[in-house]
Amino acid sequence: MFRQLAAVLQAAAPPINIFALHPLQLARAMEDAWLQRTAGNPAAAAPDFEPRLPGGPANPPGVLDWVRWPTGLEPELNLGNAAPGGAPPGGIPWVAAGTRPSPNWAHLIYAYMIENTRIYEILASAIREYLQGERFGAPPAALWPWLRATEEVFYRAHPPFTIGAITSDLRPDLRATRRNDYLRMFHMDLNHGADATTNVYAYHRPDVTNVQFVATFENLLRGVRIGIMNANNTIGPNPTDNDILVELCRSLRDMLLTRRVNGNLARNELVHVSFMDWMHLSVETNASPIVGALRVEANSPAERLFKIAERVGLPAASKADSYFQMAEPISRMLIEIERNAFQTAGPGPVSVRNLYLPGPIQNDMSVIINHWRAATGRDITAPLVTVELPTRPTAAVESPNGSRVPATTGS
Repeated sequence: MFRQLAAVLQAAAPPINIFALHPLQLARAMEDAWLQRTAGNPAAAAPDFEPRLPGGPANPPGVLDWVRWPTGLEPELNLGNAAPGGAPPGGIPWVAAGTRPSPNWAHLIYAYMIENTRIYEILASAIREYLQGERFGAPPAALWPWLRATEEVFYRAHPPFTIGAITSDLRPDLRATRRNDYLRMFHMDLNHGADATTNVYAYHRPDVTNVQFVATFENLLRGVRIGIMNANNTIGPNPTDNDILVELCRSLRDMLLTRRVNGNLARNELVHVSFMDWMHLSVETNASPIVGALRVEANSPAERLFKIAERVGLPAASKADSYFQMAEPISRMLIEIERNAFQTAGPGPVSVRNLYLPGPIQNDMSVIINHWRAATGRDITAPLVTVELPTRPTAAVESPNGSRVPATTGS
C-alpha cells in the first residue's frame, strides 16, 4: 500500500519523498484505498457496507477529503491495480487488473510475514529512544517527519470516524487485534511474545479458525514442488497430480473466503497491511530516514533490521530475510487462489499448471517454497499428507513458526 504509493510519488514530476508527507496525508491514503476498494470490478468486491448519512449521496466523499495531495496529484491517487497503460509502479505484476476482491492492498498474509520479523517492536524501540533519550544523539532534521508520521499514524489510535480507527474500549490493543485476525484466517500465531523475555502474548483466541490452513497450504507447496521438478518431463512417469492441486486450491479458497463473508475482516486487513507496509518501507532502502539516522546501511531489508535491532537491544527474528522474501509472493498467490485463478487441471488461463510451469507465477512459487521451508523448518520435500478436520481438540498445536496455539475447529 504505502510502498506502492511511494513508487507513484517517486514517478511524479518532480519526485515526492513519501517520508516528507504530513501524517494526515498518509491517513488520507488509507481512506482512499478503502473508498477505491471496488475499483475495476465492483461485482467481485466486498459488499458496500459503508454507513451513509441520512439523505446523503450514494457515495459521499471521504472524511479526509479536505486533506490535499501535492499539486498535480489531485483529485485522488488511484492505488488500485487498474490504471491507464497498465499496472501502476509497484503494482501486482501477474494479478489481472481489477479482478481481486480488495484491489488496493496486499493479502493479510503479507502483514503476518512482515510482523514475524519483529519489525513493529524494533522500530517502536528506536522511536521511543529518540523521543525519550539521547543515546543515539539528537534526531537529525531529516528524521523528524518520519518520527512524527510513524508515531502518529502507526503507534497511536486513529481519530474516530477514520478507517484506521479499529481500536476502542472493546479491543484496545491493536497488536492483540492483529494476532486475533492472523489466528482466525491462518490458524498461526506470531513467533514472538510481548517482550524479549517471553514468547507469550495475551489476546482473545476465537472458537473458529481456519485450522486446516497450514496443512493444506503445505500440501499445495509439496504438490507444486513436484510439478516444478517434472515440468519438462516428457518421457517416463510424471508424479504431478493436477487434480489434487485443483482440490487443494479449492480448499484454501473456501476456508479463506469463509472468513470474508459479507466483507468480514476487510477493514482490519487494510489497516494491518498498511501498518506493516510502512514498516517494510522504512527498512527497504538505505534512503530511509531511520536507516540514515542510525547509520545502518546494508544490502537488504533484513540486514538493515538486524542492525537496528542490535542498536536498540531487541533481537529480530533469525529468519527475517525469509519472511521479507516471501511476503509479497505469498500475498499474490493467496489473492489469486481467492480469485479462483487455478480452477482447472487442463491447460488454459485458469489452469493449476500455471503454478509450476515456467513463468512469473512459478517464480513466485519457488520463492515461497524455498523460504517457507527456511523460515519454518518444515519438510516440503515430504509426500503429501492427509488433511483431516479435528472434531473439537483441546490440546495445543504447533504453528509453523514454532509457537503454541490452542487447536480450534474451523472451516
